Formats: sequence, C-alpha cells, structure tokens
Amino acid sequence: MRVIAASEEQHGAPAHAVDSLHQAVEDVLAHATERGDLPPRPAAPSGDHSLEVSAVVALVLHWQSLRGQPITDGDIGAIVDRILTPLIQSRSSG
Repeated sequence: MRVIAASEEQHGAPAHAVDSLHQAVEDVLAHATERGDLPPRPAAPSGDHSLEVSAVVALVLHWQSLRGQPITDGDIGAIVDRILTPLIQSRSSG
C-alpha cells in the first residue's frame, strides 16, 4: 500500500490513491508483457482499466481495510502469481 500512502500524501485524496494503484498494477502487467511472461493484452473495451486489474485493486484495498496494516511484498507476490497472472493467461487462451 506504499503507492496509496504516497499518493495520499502527494494528492491528499483517496481517489488519486486508487488511480495510482491502478496505474501501478498496469505497469506491472506492461513490464511482464515486455519480458514475455504474459501475452499482449487487448485494450479494455471501455478504454478504462481491465476487469482483471480492477479485481486486483479491489482485493488490495479490501485486504488493507480489513487488516489495518500495510500489504507486504509477499502479499503482492502472491496476488500477482496466484491471481493476476492466471486471470490474464486464462483470458488470452480462452
């Protein structure tokens, strides 16, 4: 949640923090695609964030609000490896 905390300090508004978190997840996916770990993704039909990215952001925000503590690097790794990557891969193969 370092992205959210930094964004709240900079912008003073939770909405900006959520936008920053969406962008951080999109950046992770773009980097994975550049490395060849994920296939290229089509643009979201609405021009907004994909359902997969929005689901990850919702999960992170949910965990943060329930736990009341920062999301760890291990949590982020598990989210990417066990949730986000399979969602993206199943979308491109199905």
